[in-house]
Amino acid sequence: MDQARVRAANQALVNASRALPSTARVQLPVNGRVSFQVTTPGFTNRYLRHQNSLAYTEVVDAASAAVLKSDATYTVRAGLADGNCYSFESVNFPGQFLRHANSRVQNAVNDGSALLRADATWCARSGLTGAGCRWSRTTSAARTCGTRTPRCG
Repeated sequence: MDQARVRAANQALVNASRALPSTARVQLPVNGRVSFQVTTPGFTNRYLRHQNSLAYTEVVDAASAAVLKSDATYTVRAGLADGNCYSFESVNFPGQFLRHANSRVQNAVNDGSALLRADATWCARSGLTGAGCRWSRTTSAARTCGTRTPRCG
């Protein structure tokens, strides 16, 4: 594998994402509840959920256990680091927020630190296909993940 070509292709994708037109702020219901549906084709029956503090995707439907449904539900809060963005508090573990740390999306207790506040603040932009949302952390705007959430996109 030609590492230089892979690196160049990755950089081209990052640069292209930065060149996307600016979009209006996506509105979510602060203090309301949301679940994050995966937008990857072929996997749209999966939702983000936490288990043992780490985030995974799993099929969630009407027949799913109540604990799985709770693991896949977050309360929308004003962003801990930026009030124009959002933070997501676990429904079944209040005080724990969805964050990105150590190359993983995970739940973590809000310890009040600036790093946690930044890692747990997510800014929403319209999805690349015009549906759903892209979420980026305030600490790494170049990295995004796509979801379909209520009133988004």
